[in-house]
Amino acid sequence: MAVKAVHTRYEGLMMVRTNAIKGKGAWYWAHLEPVLVRNPDTGLPKAIKLQCSLCEALFSASNPSRTASEHLKRGTCPNFNSESSPTPISSISPAGMVNLSSPTSSSSPQPLQNHRKRNSSGNRRRWQLKPMITGLEDAFA
Repeated sequence: MAVKAVHTRYEGLMMVRTNAIKGKGAWYWAHLEPVLVRNPDTGLPKAIKLQCSLCEALFSASNPSRTASEHLKRGTCPNFNSESSPTPISSISPAGMVNLSSPTSSSSPQPLQNHRKRNSSGNRRRWQLKPMITGLEDAFA
């Protein structure tokens, strides 16, 4: 991954995490933090990882939602307790972030909105089912 692309991805993940912590995003960002991995020889950024803030484990940043469900919900994180009531994401501050306080007009929780992007292929299908029973309709006539 090119240096500029790594920086762009890192900044994008940090923006998503910051918004989630403010109450406009997924719950798992309270436990996963983007980490910029540098090449030890050159010192240049080479990859982005997600670090679990509960157990310090590192994961690929390619699919944070899947990482959260596999690591946190399925019980592989030794320090995550899904039975207890979760801490509201808006009450958790991210490490290393400054000026995240935002005025809140009410103490009631705001509903989360789900925004999904379509991929570039639009509605094109990747596969198409072929009829399973071809020519058999005549056999039972």
